[in-house]
Amino acid sequence: MTTSINKTNNQSYLKGFSTLKSEVTNQELETQGKFPDWLKGTLLRNGPAQFEVGNERFQHWFDGLAMVHRLAVEDGKVFYTNKFLQTPGYKDAQATSKINVGEFSTNPARNPFLRLLARLRKKEASPASADNTNVNVARIDGCYIAMTETPQPIEFELDSLVTKGVFDYGDELHGQITTAHPLYDPTRKTTYNLLQLLSRKSYYQFYGIKDGERKRSLIAKIEVAEPTYIHSFTMTANYLILVEFPLVVRPIQLMLDLKPFIQNYRWSPERGTRFTVIDKQTGEVKKVGQSAAFFAFHHINAFERDNEIFLDVAAYNDPKIIEKLRLDSLPKLPDYFTVLPEFRRYRLPLSQEMNSLDYEVLASQPIELPRINYKQAVAQDYRYAYGTSLDKNQPPDFDNRLIKVDTRKAIHKWWVAEGGYPGEPVFVARPSATVEDDGLLLSVMLDGAAGHSWLVALEAASFEEVGRAKIPHIVPFGFHGQFYSR
Repeated sequence: MTTSINKTNNQSYLKGFSTLKSEVTNQELETQGKFPDWLKGTLLRNGPAQFEVGNERFQHWFDGLAMVHRLAVEDGKVFYTNKFLQTPGYKDAQATSKINVGEFSTNPARNPFLRLLARLRKKEASPASADNTNVNVARIDGCYIAMTETPQPIEFELDSLVTKGVFDYGDELHGQITTAHPLYDPTRKTTYNLLQLLSRKSYYQFYGIKDGERKRSLIAKIEVAEPTYIHSFTMTANYLILVEFPLVVRPIQLMLDLKPFIQNYRWSPERGTRFTVIDKQTGEVKKVGQSAAFFAFHHINAFERDNEIFLDVAAYNDPKIIEKLRLDSLPKLPDYFTVLPEFRRYRLPLSQEMNSLDYEVLASQPIELPRINYKQAVAQDYRYAYGTSLDKNQPPDFDNRLIKVDTRKAIHKWWVAEGGYPGEPVFVARPSATVEDDGLLLSVMLDGAAGHSWLVALEAASFEEVGRAKIPHIVPFGFHGQFYSR
């Protein structure tokens, strides 16, 4: 259903940042409408679900302890399972009732110099071994893994969500920071990702994993003096593209670990934003470009046409959004409302100098947590993108609607349910589909007034709701998920 917009804000969205204690196993959910018979598979969602340990509270949305949610759909029925990832860090926190490992914006409460001493004595884990994998899920070599920005993915069992342990790539590639957004190239049958190595000399390392393998093969290694904070990257058919926002760090600061991870980074807009285009086959840097400073968490897509690269991104003017998503900042909605992301398209001419790259805005309203019909459109000249949004012309609220953007006509559609706060929309193509938007969007939505969440299914073409399933509790706001067909 499509209903009128939320006219007032009662801050019921804050329920999405509260701890979920209960876990259920394979519970059949009450449904409304109809989930089509062709939809057969499992939606996995990942995100934080515990925001305090004992008397200590995490400082940021990104810090909460990881929980995976499984929504299995078949023959119109939906079955739900949720479990905390039983990582060493999670078990240690429960046993001691303390935060013992540094997170994105939270450090353990004890004296920072004692933490450094413990680090030097090798009595506690380094940032590279933090295991709170609360950002995304992926499938590598037939294994299901949960990921975050430290390169220690956690493997779990698909049906039961039972934690199996640290996933071993079985290679010698090293680094301390990665992305939780690997990109799969269906033509090359290769999964790509970025691994940052921080040392006296620091490097960006792009690697690939071939289908049926788990070993990472180094593609490109680029030296960098002051690495930038990178949440994701993008690619075309022939190139990997690294966008370096001027939110940079001196590696020695991260090694000393005297402040929470993200607080070591500084915004240096005078540096501008740097675009590096890397050949997938050879690893050579094809082109380097520059634009005015901006910041982003998420790329939307990129493609080549007429010797140009078109790069779409959910862009902010600066990284203030990071502070706005602190748990003590989230009740201040007028604050959050001032840092909305734009759907921008940058053009990178491969046959010319790229010293002053510009962009156009493809939607009049903001977009975050963007998704596309990945199998058909990734790295291609695509038409449709989907994401979470809100109406910037209405009273402040948290993201309370879904948006569909037609990139070729620069128009968009809304879907909104009164009192609802939908999460990232995951596209699932109809098996017989030939049209890019022939499929469903699946989103987990908080119903603030009712005090629980829903799995909502929309027809991607019409953007109309066709079915929903009632989840027995509030699913805390998470980040990313994937649908795996049977």
